[in-house]
Amino acid sequence: MIKKVLLFIFLIICCNSNAQEYGILIKTTFSPSQGWNGSHAGNHTIILGSEQISKGSNTENTEVVEYDFFYVTDDPNQIKCRSSTAGNKNGQDCKIPFNPNEQYVIIPYNKDNFETAYFGGCFADSEIIGLHIIDPATEIDPVTGLPKTKETCPREILTLKGGWNWQYKLDNGGWQNFPAQYQEKNTISFYVKDLEGYTNQQNIHFRSGYQTMFTNITTYKIVGCSPDLAVNPPATGKVNCFGQSTGSVTLEFNPKPELSSNDKFLITLYTTDGTNVAFLEHIFVKKDDLINNSYTWTNRKAGDYIIKYQTQSLSDDSIEIGSSPVVSLTFKIDSSSKFSYQATPVQPKCNDGDAGILITPSGGTPPYFYFLDDGAISKGFTDPIVIPIATDGNHKVKVIDKFGCLETK
Repeated sequence: MIKKVLLFIFLIICCNSNAQEYGILIKTTFSPSQGWNGSHAGNHTIILGSEQISKGSNTENTEVVEYDFFYVTDDPNQIKCRSSTAGNKNGQDCKIPFNPNEQYVIIPYNKDNFETAYFGGCFADSEIIGLHIIDPATEIDPVTGLPKTKETCPREILTLKGGWNWQYKLDNGGWQNFPAQYQEKNTISFYVKDLEGYTNQQNIHFRSGYQTMFTNITTYKIVGCSPDLAVNPPATGKVNCFGQSTGSVTLEFNPKPELSSNDKFLITLYTTDGTNVAFLEHIFVKKDDLINNSYTWTNRKAGDYIIKYQTQSLSDDSIEIGSSPVVSLTFKIDSSSKFSYQATPVQPKCNDGDAGILITPSGGTPPYFYFLDDGAISKGFTDPIVIPIATDGNHKVKVIDKFGCLETK
């Protein structure tokens, strides 16, 4: 018997906990009585699942505002509204919906993403507000295949939806109220840096509801603010020799905000064909790795790429790109053309005439250089050149371009 009672209590707690993820706040504004007397009764009803509010007409000569809050304990898919009077000061009745074949005005409802709706009645108007913090669309990390952690930079605007009275909590403290200018609003936008105590915190938690009755909690990881690119798309250096991985891309960062000595960049490289993006590689870059606020990533193949980067603490070795990294425009690392040359014997016109080898280079990167019979390197040349030959017999010639590239077959 004791076990059954304990199980029953647990189920109640469990169910109540789940139920408190979602709430509804109804703000109803009543028109003044406009001289009505008690005989002119009215009814203003809103129904959501197993919950409803039902209001009578205002007997005051001034506008009246009332708030009603309840948790959504079931799974309704619509809000039903109706309003009526037994007559107004002109003796005319009001009934909404107007169509006698309709019993209610229907408003679609999905508790996961419902924000606000409006119902205009005969003697009162209601703003119906969903209380459940709506998280941004979940993105999948291309490396891990898992949902990305929600992140916010203290100097970037963070927008939250689905609340009314807002609170936040840092890792080392209790729940605190947002400043007054953010209260009694369904959507708020703010900077984490403006919230008291945010410095040196790893996470920040948010909740909202009506007065002291709250719904779900959402958590954001606090990350360092990443500077934008000063040059976008970033500058590139082409591949020196065809088929090699000697290209480069240089990321030049704006000076503000400056990368802290306690932070590093997670820089991730992706290939792209203009439509699809595929993860290729990631690196960590510390402040000491920057030269004049820029970093050059070398040993890259020719191709089209984009880069995503974000700031994170030195102790954070996660390679998961957050929800708001800085993303470069598509950039291209070019390849040198294939280098080749022709070596053609030049026969003397007479027995004691000059002989030589005609070198005709193409592709690669000029100037070109040659070695004759493993001798010293020649001076650079750009046009076809004749190498003088003083002795009869076989001779060996090797030609390279500016970057030492050999002939590509």
